Amino acid sequence: MLLQFMICITLGLSPLKIEPHDFEENSTQGFSRLFKKRGEVVEYKIFSNNIILSVNYITELINLPSVVFDREKARKKLSTSYFYYEPNYFYSTYILKQFSFFFKGNNLQKVIVAEAYTLQFYIKQYINQYGVLYKNDRIIIPDVLDFMIYILSKNAYLRIFGNKLSKRPDVARILNDVTAIEYQKNTLKLKIIELWNYLRYYKSAKGMNVLSEIISTEINKFDGSIPDSRNISLIELLAKDPEFLKDNSSFYITSGLVQTFKSMIIIPPSRLLSILIDISIDPNILSLLSSEQTDIIEEFGVKYDLNAFKKMPILHKVIMKSLLQSSPASYMDRELNQNLVLSNGITLKKNSVVSINMFSHYHSETKESKNLNIVLQNQEYKEKNNSTNFRLLWGYGE
Repeated sequence: MLLQFMICITLGLSPLKIEPHDFEENSTQGFSRLFKKRGEVVEYKIFSNNIILSVNYITELINLPSVVFDREKARKKLSTSYFYYEPNYFYSTYILKQFSFFFKGNNLQKVIVAEAYTLQFYIKQYINQYGVLYKNDRIIIPDVLDFMIYILSKNAYLRIFGNKLSKRPDVARILNDVTAIEYQKNTLKLKIIELWNYLRYYKSAKGMNVLSEIISTEINKFDGSIPDSRNISLIELLAKDPEFLKDNSSFYITSGLVQTFKSMIIIPPSRLLSILIDISIDPNILSLLSSEQTDIIEEFGVKYDLNAFKKMPILHKVIMKSLLQSSPASYMDRELNQNLVLSNGITLKKNSVVSINMFSHYHSETKESKNLNIVLQNQEYKEKNNSTNFRLLWGYGE
């Protein structure tokens, strides 16, 4: 064993490479199939020294001394890569974590009620405008993803910026500019893309300054009351906390608000669509969920209540299963402070950014992934998946 280890170090084995144009564009499935063929330790050439590992290496990584990795360096490298140019990304992430304290207890209950009202309103509006009558009382929505994006963007405007600002055309124009998404194309002209995103950032920074002034003015005018709880917003919750406002600049608060707004529109639509598809293709699950919902309606009525959600274990387990199977192909990014030799003999170079492919794990034929298929067997929900992998879903704990 020692001889094999010494030979591996001498040979200096390197990860096999994957280029963006090696598989179908924007296809996680395509990447993961190629990822498996090339040994599950690959350098994905979307930027230099970008290493993606199989989930099988998590145990190796978490048992290494913390000085081996640097989370902040990895985030900084990613935030100034050609994906986008956002030098304030790390502070924005810090602000987002602070925002989470405003969504607890009574505030969370109010937000759930407000979101239920908003979503119901815009669901009806969308169906009235775009729904197609099928037969009897059935209506077809031709483009479900467009439907998701529409209702979630309307909700995001209200939940983040409140009733007044969400109706202002100038605010909508700025948000459209500063949250524009540039999907990576399969091209080798990376320096041109990098320069373009660099210029886009400084153009949008002007809009961010204007938006910061608008939000600051709105917060200063806030009298401390929320007359209609159905319109509760993050801006109003921030305005009720002068200590938070004193400790953070208006620009950084605005940056955090914009990041939250963007995340509320980008992430949920595809996840919700996956959940709906997973339910629709399994009649047994559909029947169980229908029965559970009928029982809840009999007990709580049709109103949305946090306590009602807590009594829907089957729905919870269905959603968790779908989310796990929608895991990203690259998360938990860390930069290496030194060379690292994996157990398979491959050497990862210092300054490489290392991440984990969870998507392949939950779509493999391993015993653990198969266990996801029996997640509905027990009526009472139990935290059986309290493993490192499960707890790190979506980068929790980063």
